[in-house]
Amino acid sequence: MERIKTRLRHLVKPRPNTDAMAEILDLIAPPLYVYTISYVVYFGYAYLIDYHYGNSKPEDTTAPLPRIWYFQKCFSLLIYIQMMANWIGIRFVNTSTNQNFTEGVRDRMKWNIDPILESNGFQKDKLKAETSENGTVNRKKSNTKLSEEAIETSKPIIKKQTYWSWKPCFYCRLNAPPRCHHCSFCETCILKRDHHCFFAGRCIGFHNQRHFVVFLMWASFGTTYAMIHFVPYLYNIVLLEITGWDCFLPVAMYKLVTGQLSLYYANLVISFTLNLFFIFLSTAFLLEQFQLISEGITQFEQTKVDKRKLHILDPRPFGPKVKAVLGSQPLFTIVFPLAHWFYLPCDDPFMWPYHKITHTKIKTK
Repeated sequence: MERIKTRLRHLVKPRPNTDAMAEILDLIAPPLYVYTISYVVYFGYAYLIDYHYGNSKPEDTTAPLPRIWYFQKCFSLLIYIQMMANWIGIRFVNTSTNQNFTEGVRDRMKWNIDPILESNGFQKDKLKAETSENGTVNRKKSNTKLSEEAIETSKPIIKKQTYWSWKPCFYCRLNAPPRCHHCSFCETCILKRDHHCFFAGRCIGFHNQRHFVVFLMWASFGTTYAMIHFVPYLYNIVLLEITGWDCFLPVAMYKLVTGQLSLYYANLVISFTLNLFFIFLSTAFLLEQFQLISEGITQFEQTKVDKRKLHILDPRPFGPKVKAVLGSQPLFTIVFPLAHWFYLPCDDPFMWPYHKITHTKIKTK
């Protein structure tokens, strides 16, 4: 109940670096996705497979069902299990800094902001004075967070800290390793943060990127597979009961509200329209992830890092780059969801020893 109240408060007052639309999307996208995929699989299992692969003579109840009918039933369930297992992996595998790391890593991540600020010519007394004026921070207590005003005041002071370095997070009060970023939605720092996935409600990072990539493979294939089977059924069965205009989502929703279209057909149109949307979405993300893995970078580094100042290069061949995401046995990871727990990503999420970083300075007048 408290979690629901918190999410409702975020809709009224969005978190830093977010807006109301993003908060709404983060709230409704996960259940919308689960509902759409679950209904499409159910409809395919209960109706489409019988329509395409059942007995050619339905009135003959004694005739045995074709073997392909059994195969399609099992195959549709396999696709659904693969998609949902990896979706659950995206959502619940911890890829934040709130983990039991080794003692050396944990020591390096300890909040040590004073030396960092002093190295940049910042006086501790100034931060202490500005913070204490708000009455919300006591520097003697390590479990209290800095105020928003003190955070914004302090950020420009550490501008000399480059992207590819250990840097302080004022929200989590820790020193974050390279490629680690704070997410306003997840409210924590994410190791090797790629982006925030609204349809899973979690950030894609070091530990769950493998789930994300495998999920996209099965989602792109599964949604396309379902649509191929649905189009003939739509043309030969559904359009005998409804008009072509009813197949458009706005029209279907309007007629549902006004009572001109039954819930069954409206639900069918809405679900498969969203399924069509997920075909393009999952395929586009899959192609993007393939490109990012081949370059050894993240979406954040592709879009947010100024390449004039910082050049990130992963000189490894494509095979090791894939293993850095999917683990030492990529094929097992793709086929068996539980393989994720045995074949971890073959990379170091703190030091990144294989990457070659080049810093360049932009000449200013």
